[in-house]
Amino acid sequence: MKVFVYGTLMQNHRANFLLSRQKYIGPGEIYGFSLYKVSNWYPGVVPREGDRVKGEIYELIHEAEKTLTRLDDYEGEGSLYQRILTKAVDQKGEEHEVFVYVYNGTVDEEKYIPYEQQPWRG
Repeated sequence: MKVFVYGTLMQNHRANFLLSRQKYIGPGEIYGFSLYKVSNWYPGVVPREGDRVKGEIYELIHEAEKTLTRLDDYEGEGSLYQRILTKAVDQKGEEHEVFVYVYNGTVDEEKYIPYEQQPWRG
């Protein structure tokens, strides 16, 4: 079971401790999504054809189900974000089936974060 993260769960960010016992695969990208600043503290991705988002790929190797539940709680799964299955590509070009948290609200186009300005750094 793998996850793709693009915000506060990435390395050197405040919530990365939730993934501290998991296997870091490395930088990756998801296609068909756009990145937005949705608050002063965190970003969100929404589906958008032709766009892509930079982030990190992790494999949940320690207490995977429990970790996924913790991530769901942290992300507000079902309200603020929705966890979906998609594909991510790592730096070697290998595809990974990953869970990603998609923002469930309305985004402001003025807060779009272009690919060239990614990954998000808070």
